[in-house]
Amino acid sequence: VSQSRYSGQSVGELSMRATELGKGTFTAKENMKILASIPKSIAVGMKGNVDAMIKTAQQAKMLGLEMKKIQEIGRGTLNIEESLEAEMEARALVGKDINLDAMRIASLNNDQAGVMRELVKNAGTLDEFSKMNVLQQESLAKAMGMSKDELTDMLEKEKKMADAFLA
Repeated sequence: VSQSRYSGQSVGELSMRATELGKGTFTAKENMKILASIPKSIAVGMKGNVDAMIKTAQQAKMLGLEMKKIQEIGRGTLNIEESLEAEMEARALVGKDINLDAMRIASLNNDQAGVMRELVKNAGTLDEFSKMNVLQQESLAKAMGMSKDELTDMLEKEKKMADAFLA
C-alpha cells in the first residue's frame, strides 16, 4: 500500500488502524483495498493526516465511491464556468437551492472529506431524487459531477446507511 510511505506506518499498522476507525465495517482485506485505492496525490494533499484519510476513504466506499472519484468531483467544481452553469441549470429545473461554493473551497484546499460532505448535502435524498423527472435527475447529477446512475447508486447506499443507523 503506497500510503505507508506517506504515513511512516507499516502496511499492517495502517490496516489495523483502518479496522479500528471503521469499527468493523470493513474486513482487513477490504481496508487494504480501500487504502490501496487512495491516489498518491490525495495522500500527499491530506498532509499525513492518516486517520482523516482513512475515515474519508471508508465513508466514500460506503457511498459506493472511490477517493479518486471524490477528487474528480471536487476538481470539476473548480472549472468555474461549467460548474456554475450546471449548478444554475439544476437549481432552475429542480427548484432547490443548490450551492456548491463550499465544495469548491474544499476542493481548492485538498479537503476531500469536505467535498464529500458537500456532495451528500447538496444531492439531497433518494426520496427527493426519485420524485424528479428524468431531466431534473440528469441535471442534478451533472451539477454534482456525476452520472445519473452514479448519483442514484450513491443515494441508495446513503439511504441504506441511514436506515441501518435508525434501525
